[in-house]
Amino acid sequence: MTTEERFEKLEAELAAAKRLTRQLILGAGIVLGMFALFVAVRAMTGVAYSQAGGNIAEVIRAKNFEMVDNQGKTRATLKVNVGGVLLGLLDEKGIHRMALRVSERGPELDLADEKGTLRAMLTSAKGGSGLSFADEKGYVRSYLGVSQTKTPDGKTSTYPVSTLSFRGPDGKVIFEIAR
Repeated sequence: MTTEERFEKLEAELAAAKRLTRQLILGAGIVLGMFALFVAVRAMTGVAYSQAGGNIAEVIRAKNFEMVDNQGKTRATLKVNVGGVLLGLLDEKGIHRMALRVSERGPELDLADEKGTLRAMLTSAKGGSGLSFADEKGYVRSYLGVSQTKTPDGKTSTYPVSTLSFRGPDGKVIFEIAR
């Protein structure tokens, strides 16, 4: 075998070795990438295997949760913020229609109309508890309870005893019983 033939044979073997090395590196990269993706997905979903062998998360910790419908629109939220905890339900148009919150003031249930205006409120706050119904502008028109409420003219009415109150559109009391 001549020197030239030996060089050609070595070059062919070198080229084959380079191809094999590239394929091995590519294969190792794919395997490592898939492993990293698997780890990332597991970490993001928070799924942990239980001792029973199922995909049951023992604890999921977060500050906010959102539930979406089939179109990807948010329909429910569960949030923890500085003011407390809030569970909100939204309609198909994305308008907040119901909120259940617990804050320093106490628990509260708010119901809104199709425009998002609060129409009914049930509260149990430090100042008292009450059930309020509001008109389409959000002004309280009827109230049952022991608490404070604001009128359309910005005044605050305090009800230190059990009260049933009805107001007109101008915020003036139409009928009231306090005991």
